[in-house]
Amino acid sequence: MPADKTRIFVSAYACEPGLGSETILARNRKLDEEGIRTINSKIDYLAGKKQYTKVLNETTPEVAVNEILEHVFNRQHKKNLKRLR
Repeated sequence: MPADKTRIFVSAYACEPGLGSETILARNRKLDEEGIRTINSKIDYLAGKKQYTKVLNETTPEVAVNEILEHVFNRQHKKNLKRLR
């Protein structure tokens, strides 16, 4: 399968402000809430761009991996369909 040019950001950050930071703080004590907000605002900004995608990892790593793989395969499938036309 050809390489996909999408950049995927994985975050434990929830879409609503204030939610999700507890998950990140529980997993990684190197960041404080302000650092988390700064990083997430950058991720949110880039996630709106064409070749960037944000994946939330609020549950298990397996769920995040499945979402990433689904995104990559769907994107590649669309590219393959365009080539066939």
